[in-house]
Amino acid sequence: CPGSGKTRLLVNKTARILRLNPDARLILVSFTRDSVAELRIRIAKELNGPIPKNCVVSTFHSLALLQLRRGLKRNEKLPKLICGEQQSDYVRRAFLKHSDGSLDEESAAAMIETCRTSLDYIPEAGTPIGDMVIDYGKMLARNKVMDMSDILMRVVSGLFDGTIEPFSADY
Repeated sequence: CPGSGKTRLLVNKTARILRLNPDARLILVSFTRDSVAELRIRIAKELNGPIPKNCVVSTFHSLALLQLRRGLKRNEKLPKLICGEQQSDYVRRAFLKHSDGSLDEESAAAMIETCRTSLDYIPEAGTPIGDMVIDYGKMLARNKVMDMSDILMRVVSGLFDGTIEPFSADY
């Protein structure tokens, strides 16, 4: 609902919390970079200064990437992150190799992402989607790259198995 006051409410509540307790740890997440930028601008304006370091304003994906980086062992590096056209190229190759004509490329890309971010999905070899998902994952691994689905799944898995610490926040 555009114009319903969601951002205003978050900004006012954040500013109020920080004024009452400057050491409070806050995490605000949103879906898009544009909405995060707008939140940051409005919070800084409301506070009459920069947003303190104990207040994280981020997209879900950026927060997951930050969390993943925090969980790295010494000298460990993440594979290169791909998105956009690079990611589309990998999807296209898997699609062209395994398509049976029942899906268009855009639908196949959506299915691959849905499958790769499902905690209980196990790709079934011998099916077009299963083979696309398997081949796509192999291409990423072979080229030492990862996509946003990899980041999200690594963080969720790490949180479950205790290898990644959750962010500590009061709000």
